[in-house]
Amino acid sequence: MSRLPLTRVYISLKNLDHNLKLLRELSGGRPLWPAIKADAYGHGALIIAGHLLARGVSTFGVAQVQEAP
Repeated sequence: MSRLPLTRVYISLKNLDHNLKLLRELSGGRPLWPAIKADAYGHGALIIAGHLLARGVSTFGVAQVQEAP
């Protein structure tokens, strides 16, 4: 059986900031509830949630209570 090559993902926090800014503009000041589920799809829920918390996001959506950061 052959081994599958590893897949790598690089998350740009700069791009996350850009997307957050756009969503805030589009929402017209309404609260945003980013979904942080499945460990942020393997990207590290604590890293992503901490980054968003530092930018004023205070509420997150999760699939299960155990996933809440």
